[in-house]
Amino acid sequence: NVLISVAGSTREKREIVFSTLTGKTVFRIADRTENTFMVDTSTLGKGIYVIRVVSGSKVYTKKWARR
Repeated sequence: NVLISVAGSTREKREIVFSTLTGKTVFRIADRTENTFMVDTSTLGKGIYVIRVVSGSKVYTKKWARR
């Protein structure tokens, strides 16, 4: 599992996207207002992924490796 925590107002819509390094989306959560997300990554294969979190007008990206 991956725990993602986002600061800000719970009135802001959030989107979380996991994608491969080639840009293929493999997991997506959209239109949520929670500040904390527990993402089950058991269906993802081993490799490096890009996690993109959009919260209101802000965008955060982070590389993550599943081993």
